[in-house]
Amino acid sequence: MSRFPLVMLVVLLTQTLVPAAVYQRGPNGKPLRWNLDFYDTNLFPDQNPQTLAIRYHLSTEAWSAANRERELNSIRDAFAIWQSVPGIRYTFEEASPVSGVQDINSLDGINMVVWLPSNRTLDGGSLFFPSGVAGLTVLSGSTADEIIAEADIVLNRDLQWITEFNPSRSAVNHVETVALHEIGHLLGLNHAAVGGSTMFWHIADGVGSSAGLSSDELTGIRSVYGQATGGTGRLVGTVTSGGVGVKGAVVVVEDSEGRLLGSAVSRTGGSYEVGGLPAGTYRSRVTPLDPGNFGHDAYLVRGEDLDVTTAMEFAGVAPEFLPLTVDGVVVTAGQVTSRALAVTAGVQPFRITETRRYLDPAGFSSGDDTLQLTPGQTNASVAVYVPNLAATEGQLRITGAGLTFGPTEFKPGSLRKLTRVQVPVSVAPDAQPGVRSLFLTVNGHTAWANGFIEILPPVLDFNFDGLDDLFQRRYFSPFTRKEAAPASDPDGDGYSNVREHRMGSDPTDKASVNYRIVSVKRWVDRTVITWESGIGQTYRVWSRARLDGATWELRVTGIRSAGELTEWTDTQPGTDQRFYRVENLP
Repeated sequence: MSRFPLVMLVVLLTQTLVPAAVYQRGPNGKPLRWNLDFYDTNLFPDQNPQTLAIRYHLSTEAWSAANRERELNSIRDAFAIWQSVPGIRYTFEEASPVSGVQDINSLDGINMVVWLPSNRTLDGGSLFFPSGVAGLTVLSGSTADEIIAEADIVLNRDLQWITEFNPSRSAVNHVETVALHEIGHLLGLNHAAVGGSTMFWHIADGVGSSAGLSSDELTGIRSVYGQATGGTGRLVGTVTSGGVGVKGAVVVVEDSEGRLLGSAVSRTGGSYEVGGLPAGTYRSRVTPLDPGNFGHDAYLVRGEDLDVTTAMEFAGVAPEFLPLTVDGVVVTAGQVTSRALAVTAGVQPFRITETRRYLDPAGFSSGDDTLQLTPGQTNASVAVYVPNLAATEGQLRITGAGLTFGPTEFKPGSLRKLTRVQVPVSVAPDAQPGVRSLFLTVNGHTAWANGFIEILPPVLDFNFDGLDDLFQRRYFSPFTRKEAAPASDPDGDGYSNVREHRMGSDPTDKASVNYRIVSVKRWVDRTVITWESGIGQTYRVWSRARLDGATWELRVTGIRSAGELTEWTDTQPGTDQRFYRVENLP
């Protein structure tokens, strides 16, 4: 069995993002995937022959000499985030680095991640790498078995890159975010049809909604690489219009909170499949792709953007039908739910083709970006653009609970031939985080922007370990390294990272400890003092009768803690009041 190039994937960063649950597929219709069942010596894949871990080789040059290590660590973080997805089978393994790379070879048996100049041919002249493209992934393997054996990721050396996780910084490319997208391609994911996804066809500059993995990636990746535990279900079926299968229909699945869980695009014959879904009762919605050539910036998602492999499966596909919403779709763990979706043929009277990039009510910015809101936020001005819409009445809304809206405003001719429609939105403090959708209703018709709103969680946890990423990023690089794990104690002071985070201390500095006395309980004959402690640490306790003018008296020393709380009983009768101080001994 021979190995040869399968597909070539590109993500554009000039008005462009990327999708997830749309898998690249081979000629037999099965998703492209890595073989995790056995090591296939016929294909010599770049995997560990014993563990089947997918290997990757980083270029030692990175993008810049000054920030080299952080750039490489950002790529390591991106691989670690994909590996940390709960319930998946694949693992990654960093292998020997590469250096002096001037070109890639999709048949050399090495999964490389390199920065190379653009506006040139790659892979021995078989592939053109355009300027303005942030990243590109080339896969090779066996088309007969839909197996990936090698993947090379190329990042554009001619663009500007940052590594710091700063959501306010823009106009540059964030290494971790773009690498996260390209690794999705390495695993077999194609572009997604919904905003808020790392695999959406357009990645905004800087750190935004594409950072971290959305529910769309999670369901998509579990559908192919999920552990065989029966913990998730599949929704399958066909989209038809007048009894004929519809190709290019976007199918999304939402929960009762209006959060988008997964998506798919119907293929030839109208077939669709959304896998990796937790058990539950959901809402399914079907919307058409946008035409690709009916005006400047006049689309959010078109067929050309979804499959950028050599197959270009959805190029030119723009079915005309009216959106359909179906409630009560029951998904059972370990089962396949079949649901036929019959849509009505017709031309939508209007479409949402852009969003306003910022929440400024007077702003004219536009793009294809997912808008981010935070719980407790009030009067955030959310806006979309619609071509040639003359209406002055209607409602712009966001799916799900926990939101309140002011009056919808229509601003015809506010940008080119686009009407800006905007609405003030307030988010309840307990609003459920996740990706949601925008919809505009005018004269009984509704247009959708699937997944273009994200309610941010109170704590970012991209690697699903339960500890605040911002804390880990502050002290560790990569922030996903073993020493940054919640239970780790890198400075050996007896306090885990979880406790250092809670105490506000530095987990890499043994002298930085901010524990506290939890309680002081007094009885007639005794006083019991309880304080936060590091396991195996030694303490002494001081006391005095007054805060001012009294000398601290040593009450006990050499108390060795056995847990996260330590208690000591003072049996010496004292005055009506007494103050205590606990000291951690070196």
